Amino acid sequence: MEVTVLKKIMKRAVCVFLATILVFSAGPVIPATAYETGDMVEYGSYPQTKVTDPNLITALNGFTPEADNTVTYAGVKYLRVYFTNPINTQQSANGYNKNTVYWFKIEPVQWRVLSDTNGDLLLMAEKILDTKVYNTPSASITWEYCTLRAWLSDSFFSAVFSEGERARVLTSHNTNEDSTAFGTEGGNDTDDRVFLLSQSEMTQTAYGFNSNISASDTARQAQGSDYSKCQGLMVVAAQGNNSFWWLRSPGQSATYAIGATPLGWVGNSYETTNQNYIGVRPAVRINLSAVSYDVGDIIEFGSYPRSKVTDQSLLHSLNLLTPGADNNVAYGQAIYKRVYFTQYTANYTTAPPDAAHSYQDDNGYYINTVYWFKYEPIQWRVLSNTGGELFLLTEELLMPYPYNLTYDDVTWETCDLRLWLNGDFYTNAFSLTERAKIKTSSLIMEDNPWLGTEGGNNTQDKLFIPGYSETTNVDYGFTASVNPDANRMTVGTDYAKCRGLYVDTVTGKSPWMLRLPGESQGTLGSVLVNGSIWDGEFYTSVHNACLGVRPAFRINLTSQILSPVPGSGCVINYLEDHIYGLTPAISSLAGYAVAANGYTLEYVPTASGFGTGSNAKVKLGDTVAEMYSILIFGDITGDGSIDSLDAGTAVDFENYLISWDPVDDAEYYLAGDLNADGSIDSLDAAKMVDFENYLVEINQGTGLAG
Repeated sequence: MEVTVLKKIMKRAVCVFLATILVFSAGPVIPATAYETGDMVEYGSYPQTKVTDPNLITALNGFTPEADNTVTYAGVKYLRVYFTNPINTQQSANGYNKNTVYWFKIEPVQWRVLSDTNGDLLLMAEKILDTKVYNTPSASITWEYCTLRAWLSDSFFSAVFSEGERARVLTSHNTNEDSTAFGTEGGNDTDDRVFLLSQSEMTQTAYGFNSNISASDTARQAQGSDYSKCQGLMVVAAQGNNSFWWLRSPGQSATYAIGATPLGWVGNSYETTNQNYIGVRPAVRINLSAVSYDVGDIIEFGSYPRSKVTDQSLLHSLNLLTPGADNNVAYGQAIYKRVYFTQYTANYTTAPPDAAHSYQDDNGYYINTVYWFKYEPIQWRVLSNTGGELFLLTEELLMPYPYNLTYDDVTWETCDLRLWLNGDFYTNAFSLTERAKIKTSSLIMEDNPWLGTEGGNNTQDKLFIPGYSETTNVDYGFTASVNPDANRMTVGTDYAKCRGLYVDTVTGKSPWMLRLPGESQGTLGSVLVNGSIWDGEFYTSVHNACLGVRPAFRINLTSQILSPVPGSGCVINYLEDHIYGLTPAISSLAGYAVAANGYTLEYVPTASGFGTGSNAKVKLGDTVAEMYSILIFGDITGDGSIDSLDAGTAVDFENYLISWDPVDDAEYYLAGDLNADGSIDSLDAAKMVDFENYLVEINQGTGLAG
């Protein structure tokens, strides 16, 4: 599970200890749980500040950037910018010239709170984060169809928010009003995850703005980040170094859109939609108290071998260990699987097991060679969220496996893949508590829609692969036809490729099986590398061993027997079995969570007390119906308090003096990472000490210190 980065910025000045761990006797600050209009929060990250330190620039220039032009150095991520064709003259006016390398630090984004409605926050970026045209090219356009909306909902949304953060971003239904001054049509209403504010929203006094569109309003004035200036933002020195930024409302005609001016006017100031010097100041809605899932969201659940280990020092260490019977080893903070084979896996179960009939060597994996793969969380795409029940499909292909081991007439009910998914895979990919959450789905076995080949008897399964009707369901995000569909395209993991998955050399995509009979029950349908579905003419035999497996299942997100107390700040994550949003140093969940009539709460404390790692059992008589783990962010000793003992434990963990099991001790990993950088180290330890000495808050609803 990923802890969401959301931090309230304190309005008073604070001092932060950044290095030395000191022991003081003091009490904690009670974390704030409510937000007021004008408060600042940090959520997500984006390139902002230009790197000017010569030594750091030299160090960064010594690295080869990733495909996205980023470099991670000393735990901090930076973006490299180099352009040969300027966007506009504002770049040079801002000090950024062509054929020159610039580096920008990727930093937390600061958002201004416009409203807090029962934990749903409406946020506006405090700075202008980027510079974009409203639409390319200039054309009669509305917000619904403009290229800026497409960029915000896709590229920006993916870049600024992590997977865990995206889960808390709500879909906002936005009304796109006509222009009050010119009558220009605003277009259809839209549903957006990230959007621009409208002219009318910028006059809402409840949001902190002046109701007069022509007033010079400091709340509407904005300056750009260094990065936005590098992208061509116009800076008006005579008006406080402020800049123009887009609204989503139309201007004098459909080729114009309203822009907020450097003075804070949002009246009849409008610009042609192809202007490239105007800034972008996004808005979002997020939910603090519950995780919301929409179709297309990605969540993590269970774990399976995925990424190939390439680090030479790690490989050396792993090769010194003796794997268990399952070829797994635990090392550091992770689990790894060893793979070694002396003959190839054939592309059909009846073919010779040699290189000529295998895709393993094509994927770079050879006989008599040891490979290691890291167990990582499995990513699942949300196909539906109905009544708290999620329907999930793996985002990647985790394994190739034949629909049936022999070339015979079979149905889903009798095939070997069904046995493997609900046997070996089910056991190895999910913990006991995770297995308990997976629902049994009633599956309808459809006949072939073109040829009438019988699909067989209906089944009851925990895990299954999708059928034809599911992969052509528009409500699940797919097209209704068998034609190519990007949402059906996918890739295999490194581990799947090592096991013999076919990979298209042009696209890098792989085909995957459907629960769909072909022209006979000895064949089946599949999704091709371009996302099309093999229909009534082309099928593969059931003993094909190089097609990918894309499991699906259903899971409940809610509980009928344990609920958070309204207004308490308590968050119950039913997917991960975690309870947080609690005040440190409590001894029970009284006032935070309540069990349904007839049920009781029983606690299993840690050896140190009631804190992180403690369990809360929901019981009906002597039967445990549900069990949750307690999280007190900052408490990694399990005593419920946050102090120098936790700081010392963080430093010991950083220096390998203690270790935690990635599964059994997962709560400690979550509770200790107070800056959401993926590590527990002296930086987190410093925040624990600062909390003890009243210098910072730790938001128990989000896990961030600030």
